[in-house]
Amino acid sequence: MLQRENSHLKMTVSDLTQSLAALSVKNSQMEDEKQHLSGRIQNLMDDLSVKEAEWCENEERMRLEVGAWLSYHLWWVDKWRARRMYRTERQRILSEFCCHCCSYR
Repeated sequence: MLQRENSHLKMTVSDLTQSLAALSVKNSQMEDEKQHLSGRIQNLMDDLSVKEAEWCENEERMRLEVGAWLSYHLWWVDKWRARRMYRTERQRILSEFCCHCCSYR
C-alpha cells in the first residue's frame, strides 16, 4: 500500500511539474503579448496627442480666418450702408431744390 501511495504521489508530482512548465510557457507568452500591447497603446496615445495638437492648431487657424472674414464683411456692410445713406440723402436734397422736372428724382 505504501508503494502504491508513493507511486501515486510520484505521478502527482510529475503531473504538477508538467502543469507548472506549461503554465510558465503560457505566462511567458502572455507577458510578451502584454509588452506588445503596452507598446501599441503607447504608440496610439502618442498619435492621439499629435492629432489633438494638429486639431487645436487647425481650430485656431480657422478661428483667425473666420475673424478676418467677419471683419472684412462688417467693413463691406458699413461701406455699403454709408454709400446707400449718401445716395438717399443726395436724392432727398436734390428733390428739395429741384424744380421737379429734371431727372435727379
